[in-house]
Amino acid sequence: MYLSVAEVADSLSISRQRVLSMVNAGQIPAQRIGRAWAIDARELDRRSALSRPLSRRMALVLSDAISGQSVRRLSSTERHYAQKYLALLAAM
Repeated sequence: MYLSVAEVADSLSISRQRVLSMVNAGQIPAQRIGRAWAIDARELDRRSALSRPLSRRMALVLSDAISGQSVRRLSSTERHYAQKYLALLAAM
């Protein structure tokens, strides 16, 4: 199964531009199909840790959430990513 740049960006919680940069740098193998890139989903399974490290603030928020403490005020974007990271941790 092949994924688009947008699908890969969403699954890794990074921008489309970052995915394209990684493709161009050879960090993510991809095939060009017309004007679009196709990225093998199996490759992402092998490279599940491609996203950037957590910011200090996000690491503290996740630490608080995991330990049951109230979390700091988050922007909608931070809340989205925090929920995504917590879901990934719960699935492990």
